Amino acid sequence: MNTKNLDNIPVTDIMSLYIAEATQTPLLSATEERTLIHTIKRGTQAEKKLSQPDVLQPQTVALLRQRVKEGKQARTRLIKANTRLVISVAQKYRGMGIPLVDLVQDGNLGLMHAIDKFELQRNTRFATYATWWIRQHIVRALTNQSRSVRIPSHLTLLLQKAEQARIAFEQKYQRDPTLPELAQLVGVSVTKMKHAIQAAQAPLSLDAPLTADGDMSLAEVLPDKKISDAVRNMQRQELKDILQDALCSLNIRQARILMLRYGLLGSEPHSRQEVGEKFGLNRERIRQLEVDALNKLRQSPRWQSLQDFL
Repeated sequence: MNTKNLDNIPVTDIMSLYIAEATQTPLLSATEERTLIHTIKRGTQAEKKLSQPDVLQPQTVALLRQRVKEGKQARTRLIKANTRLVISVAQKYRGMGIPLVDLVQDGNLGLMHAIDKFELQRNTRFATYATWWIRQHIVRALTNQSRSVRIPSHLTLLLQKAEQARIAFEQKYQRDPTLPELAQLVGVSVTKMKHAIQAAQAPLSLDAPLTADGDMSLAEVLPDKKISDAVRNMQRQELKDILQDALCSLNIRQARILMLRYGLLGSEPHSRQEVGEKFGLNRERIRQLEVDALNKLRQSPRWQSLQDFL
């Protein structure tokens, strides 16, 4: 991998690092896809045989373990080669209530589900098949996580049905359907379809960024009798700069854990259990990594500046 393109990306910009690494992973041909999937399926079958109580010959055990290892390696390669597909799909749902990094995580779950479900007998490319599952997981996450006010269940079902119809329409005609077309596909009136879409829109937060760089929020443009906007903007920007410098003293995983745990630099706070699920680690391991990161952060030259803000 050519790491020169990654040198200028700040360690705190986890998403940019992730995207840069994904774009450097070569795409797979149809033949390579099928070969990897065949290896994955063979490894899964070998793992099942090893878990059975049957007594196996040592040579057979060694062969099965080798196939399991090859299957896991093939799975990792297939996931990495399709990471840019996940990112591409996730970017279409930005601004709908969930940060892009979390949309990508949910999309990756869909990708892994697609690997488990895909059959070699299908006369289609794996990427085409996986796109549907990636979207399904992202849409489900948006439905379950992004809303502070729940919409009625019948509207949720209608929206899920509409999303499936939209995906099928887009795959067939290479464009999104209009509102009347979508209503016709789902079998409801245009008025009801419009009402469901409006109900699904996330409430506008006072902390929502109004500019592309995220330096100004809605709350900051509203009148404030106590603190002037200029002073508050300066303080927020200064704190942001100090926090970024401090996080740069950590490695990528440590920085990401603290950002998720405490909602730093625009992210939402998460519990240790939630952070552990994102990293594939248990809660206690996340606690240990969090303590190590905080101890290392206290040794940063920027620690005293952070304390001054607190």
